[in-house]
Amino acid sequence: MYDYLNDMDFLIALDKSNIKIHYVKLVLLTFDTEKPIKEIQGIATGGSISVNSNSAVRRTLSLSMYASSDTAQVDNLKNDISINKKVSVFVGY
Repeated sequence: MYDYLNDMDFLIALDKSNIKIHYVKLVLLTFDTEKPIKEIQGIATGGSISVNSNSAVRRTLSLSMYASSDTAQVDNLKNDISINKKVSVFVGY
């Protein structure tokens, strides 16, 4: 067994450190039936989420991410992310 896994001070310091990679997966859904169309995966570089129950738009997301080139074609003129799509967001470490 590794000694550092039993060192609580080390594990607490590691948890509080800012050296974490946030992975993001966006699942594009059809607007009416919410069936998955495509996945875009990458690493988050920044962003925020806002939840407001008094607003007509209850959840808003601002996200900056590096997407892998095989899952996202940002130079495509027929962009997959458009006004007629819903997006499901998954974030992990």
